[in-house]
Amino acid sequence: MKHDHDAVLDMWADGVPSQIIGRKTGIMPEYVRTIVIRARKAGDGRAIDRPRGGLNKFSISTKAHKKFADEADRRGIGELELASLILESVCDGDLFDAVLDDGE
Repeated sequence: MKHDHDAVLDMWADGVPSQIIGRKTGIMPEYVRTIVIRARKAGDGRAIDRPRGGLNKFSISTKAHKKFADEADRRGIGELELASLILESVCDGDLFDAVLDDGE
C-alpha cells in the first residue's frame, strides 16, 4: 500500500501530532514517525525535529487525552496550540476558580 508521504510531511510541518496525522491518513502513528525520520535523513525541510509527547508530558488520563485530541482535531489545530489557547484564556480571564474545583 502506498501512502501519501507529502500529505504526512505537510501536516507534520504544520505541527499536527502523529496521532492526528494517523487518523486523517489511515496510517499508524508509528509509521507516520518512520516517514518523518526517513524524510529528515533525506533532507526534507518539512521533517523538522520537535519534542515528542505533546500533552502526555502533563500526565493526563488516556480518556482526557482522547477528548482533548478530538477537540484539537475538530478545530483543525494541534494539541499544543489548543493547550496554549486554553491556558491563555484561563490566565487572561482569571478563570482558575471557574475551571478548578480544588477548594483553594
